[in-house]
Amino acid sequence: MEYRQLASRLIAIDLPGPTLDPAHREFLSRHRFSAVCLFRRNIESRPQLLALIAELKELLGEELLIATDQEGGSVTRIPFRPTPPSPMALGAGGKSELSREVGRWVGEDLASLGIRWDLAPCLDVSSNPANPVIGERSFGSDPRQVAAHGLAWAEGLQQAGVMPCAKHFCGHGNTAVDSHLDLPTVAASRAELEATELLPFQLAAAAGIPALMTAHILYPALDPVYPATLSRAILHDLLRGEYGYRGIVVTDSTDMQAIAARYSPGQAAVRALRAGADLVLGLGDLAVKEEQVQAVAAALSGSELRASAEASLGRIGAAYERFRGASPTRPSDPSSTYRAAWEAGVTRFGEPPVARRGQRVLLLCPLRAPGSGAYQEGPSGQAVLRWLAEDFSVLPLLYTEAASLALPAAPEADLLLFATTGSKLMGPAELELAKRAFGLGLRGLHLALWNPYHTWQLRRPALASYGFSEEALGALKAALLGGEAPGHFPFSMD
Repeated sequence: MEYRQLASRLIAIDLPGPTLDPAHREFLSRHRFSAVCLFRRNIESRPQLLALIAELKELLGEELLIATDQEGGSVTRIPFRPTPPSPMALGAGGKSELSREVGRWVGEDLASLGIRWDLAPCLDVSSNPANPVIGERSFGSDPRQVAAHGLAWAEGLQQAGVMPCAKHFCGHGNTAVDSHLDLPTVAASRAELEATELLPFQLAAAAGIPALMTAHILYPALDPVYPATLSRAILHDLLRGEYGYRGIVVTDSTDMQAIAARYSPGQAAVRALRAGADLVLGLGDLAVKEEQVQAVAAALSGSELRASAEASLGRIGAAYERFRGASPTRPSDPSSTYRAAWEAGVTRFGEPPVARRGQRVLLLCPLRAPGSGAYQEGPSGQAVLRWLAEDFSVLPLLYTEAASLALPAAPEADLLLFATTGSKLMGPAELELAKRAFGLGLRGLHLALWNPYHTWQLRRPALASYGFSEEALGALKAALLGGEAPGHFPFSMD
């Protein structure tokens, strides 16, 4: 195989939109990339998606792996299908068999569209409430429970003929930095890492999970110089050697600033492959992709990577054969399973008051909930207002700046609903606004629609949904109107 072709087989790519422009068609016709990762920007409808995948296979070959991040909750890439529950909603529900069933339904949905590789589940242990990028993407803070739910979910996915990918090895749950923006460091000892961050991945390796994704994180106890994505001590010596892992190792995207601010695209690709990765997730424009192909081809021409490249191609080919599946078909409806899982996860904090239809409600809610990193945007204040207005008479106070919001001295309302919709912890201004709002003398209830750690910050009567999809809000409203909230916070509130 010519070196440039071989190099492209070791790279997975993204696309800028829902169709291929002439420049991308010409570029792809000259390469044989092993995998394409699809994002929300690439997916509009079933017919459009099927046409895009057919064109990609025509250009890159039938053996192409089509991947996406269908984790559930806020990281859901298929907009026209029901939203799977977030991992933390499943952790709050506490039933690993339900996680398996949800994973199977996610797999059936993806397989029905011709997507055979899901870059999920997250096996990150949520041990830092200030984490800006994991949050409800984790199943919780107990590493064995994270492994139990995550591996059950992955098993269900495989039952539907879709390949799971556990991420982010060695664990992204104990960081306060988003690796999309900078390089995080987890300054734990080897023993602490083995007891927490590493444990779910060690169990996943032992269970034979077919793919793992690396983390752009520095773990000085394992390698004081290189983040996991670029560390031979971590990917080769620890993962392949000590854990005996034989599946595919794919990097997280090398366009994230944890890597891109320190290495050129070509340097990052070559270093990751030297470290022991099989596939480099090279997201970016065509110039970035071309630079990575050329850099890897140059390394291959000097025989530096040739032996490991052949092993990588063998693993990638075996995965394709195992998960190639049949032609796409119409899926069944997962709504009842998803609804049951969302409902099982809704969690009560304290003694929240019960609302009644038709009551007058004072709603405080941010106008926008910006996305970041892997996330799409959260629910807008207008969306929350429309959701509540179906059942209540709502006086809305939607704010862009919490510090400047004026509250009515004597609101004519039966109930205060303070809704938090962001993915990050609340700042001082929002916490002060909450204190003022709960001091108005109304019966008050905190609705945590995204980040459940907001309940830990505010410590007022609350309901946490671990998500803001239509399905999640339906489960939350049932609890708000006096239904059950059977979930348990899958993390410590101390």
